[in-house]
Amino acid sequence: MKETKDCFCCEELLVSVTEGSCEGGPRVLLAAGVEDVDAAYEQLLAKGVTFLRPPTNQPWGLRTAHFADPEGNLWEINQSLEAKPEG
Repeated sequence: MKETKDCFCCEELLVSVTEGSCEGGPRVLLAAGVEDVDAAYEQLLAKGVTFLRPPTNQPWGLRTAHFADPEGNLWEINQSLEAKPEG
């Protein structure tokens, strides 16, 4: 992705419209926060989703995995690697 044009955020979903390398216009990245990336990854694999990147720890403090939907939009599922307070 070359340059972000628009970005929309809420607590659990990020939508980023970017100038991509594909023909026909911009691409969209949809990022969804989940409790457990590995469990979500396994559930989606069982439903036939093909991942572009398996769950991976990122240096910015997230564990992420990526797949494309049938329209070519890139999806990211992620979870924070920060320790959660017990209580």
